[in-house]
Amino acid sequence: MEIFGVALTLISLILAYQAWQNGKLMKQMHVESMAMIKSIKELNEAIKEDIRISSQETRMLMEKISQETRVLMEKSSQETGALMEKMSQETRVLIEKLSQETRILMEKISQEMRTSLEKSSEETKALLERMERSSEEMRAFMEKSSAETMALLNRMERSSEEMRALLERIHKGQEEARKEMANAIKYIAELIVADGERTRQLLRSRG
Repeated sequence: MEIFGVALTLISLILAYQAWQNGKLMKQMHVESMAMIKSIKELNEAIKEDIRISSQETRMLMEKISQETRVLMEKSSQETGALMEKMSQETRVLIEKLSQETRILMEKISQEMRTSLEKSSEETKALLERMERSSEEMRAFMEKSSAETMALLNRMERSSEEMRALLERIHKGQEEARKEMANAIKYIAELIVADGERTRQLLRSRG
């Protein structure tokens, strides 16, 4: 009986020691699990902060690109309009100068022909008349050329307007592309935040 009692005592001591060891091990595992959960939470917060900073930097970059593009398009449109206006003015001045010089030349020729006509024979008079008709034809040709040049200027002005309209359409397309990119960035950020939320919920359920 004494041996049986000693055996029971030893078994009880062994079981108590094992229970103590198991409790110590469980406590250590709990501490390590809580530390790991804390590290995961801190990592998740750091990821969220990085995402927020990255999203802000992306928006700032897109806004900078949009502003620079807008300035460039406005500058290009203004320079194109100024160039077309300068070309139009220079062409008008050239046409007016050419018309004046032509009129002066034709008047001089006509005057010389009249003077010669008074001193020449009938044959010479006929020749001078033909020359006057040629002068009239030349004047008509110059007027026609002037009209065609003005028509060309008008077409150039219309082309300038069409170019401005094209630049405006390009600018509008860039605005739409910027909005689509901003929406895509927002959507990706929402997905990352949602994934982080699911991770936190999973960690809570395991804890």
